[in-house]
Amino acid sequence: DKAITEMTALYEAIPDTKGNRPMLEKVYFKLGQLFAMDKENDLAREVYANIRENDIFGNEAKAKALFELAGIEKRVENYRKAIELYLEFVEKHKKHIDADNALYFAAWIHHSMKEYDDARTLFERQIKEYPKSDVRDESLWFLAWTHFKNNQVKKAMGLLRTLVKDVPESQSAPRAAYFAAKFALRLKQDDGARAGFQKVIADYPLTY
Repeated sequence: DKAITEMTALYEAIPDTKGNRPMLEKVYFKLGQLFAMDKENDLAREVYANIRENDIFGNEAKAKALFELAGIEKRVENYRKAIELYLEFVEKHKKHIDADNALYFAAWIHHSMKEYDDARTLFERQIKEYPKSDVRDESLWFLAWTHFKNNQVKKAMGLLRTLVKDVPESQSAPRAAYFAAKFALRLKQDDGARAGFQKVIADYPLTY
């Protein structure tokens, strides 16, 4: 509460001029974070909305504010709004460092709501447009399950094998290798299943 009071005082005291932009950005974002941590989501939304609407802030600050707004809606499970904001972020800031994450989160929300067709479309887009993304492994993992839910077991198995091959150090690799082997067994590909399970035992002995 003390931190919020102090930051609010600064927020109100600093004139909205371009010369004060660096300080204003620090204060605005810190205050937004404090409100969000304190679950004062309406106040956090107001701070980030002010950043987006105020012409003294640059594109980077506006992009960051939009990403934070989407994150608030995701945390409070206002999922439709979160998807809308994440996709707005991607369309407006395609080359931003967080664009891949925004697309991933939008896809993940669809998946969590069992909207597998929409999730599949966005996961495929995320993998295609951001092949070096830090969340490529998670996109491959969830994309595989959207295909499994659509009874496309062979496609799901192939995606899981791609995950293991492309991102072997991923925390998702052991489970991907295991389920790829299970899917091979489901498809009556006994040799492939046997090799898959042997790989799990050899490469990931402390997991599956």
